[in-house]
Amino acid sequence: MHRFSVLMSTYNGERFLREQLDSILAQDNVDINLYIRDDGSSDNTVEIINEYVSKHKNIFLFRGENLGYVKSFMWLVEKVGYEDGMFYAFADQDDFWDSRKLVSAADMICKEKSNEPILYYSDLDVVDVNLNYIRKGNVWEGSINRFMSLMFIGIRVCLLCHDMFPVMTDILLYLLSGQEKLYMIQTLISSIDRQVITLQ
Repeated sequence: MHRFSVLMSTYNGERFLREQLDSILAQDNVDINLYIRDDGSSDNTVEIINEYVSKHKNIFLFRGENLGYVKSFMWLVEKVGYEDGMFYAFADQDDFWDSRKLVSAADMICKEKSNEPILYYSDLDVVDVNLNYIRKGNVWEGSINRFMSLMFIGIRVCLLCHDMFPVMTDILLYLLSGQEKLYMIQTLISSIDRQVITLQ
């Protein structure tokens, strides 16, 4: 069974947090440790997480001052560290994961015959606050170099949430550690990105 460390940074996320935690815990055929750093929430986010921590031995909560999401995610990357044979996944607090998101990613990565870092990218369906579809995802597959991967992910994420680009860039640079090529494989729609949209 594939082993995953899932990293999540939270901040005032009480509204949708339970749904996302439940979807992560409901992943098929993987062994998960979920590491959450709360970035100084003032709502009931921490109370919700503590409720889950009390029921699940594989959820770990770290509380800290408000650093901003970039430093909060990077703190988690450094805190959790690297373990041989472990897969790593990053989770937003307000998404909803398909039950085969992680096992599909691990299966695809394991098919690659490469000694270089591999990043699995899956497209997503965009929904509103009630999980009604706004846009269905597309399917893409290929391998690109490091510069292209940073630009691709940056542009792709910018279309959904422009301020996530520094997180993705910093994390990729940290994980790549000077490698010249990064394989990206994207095949399945495996998560739902919840967007709050105001219609004019």
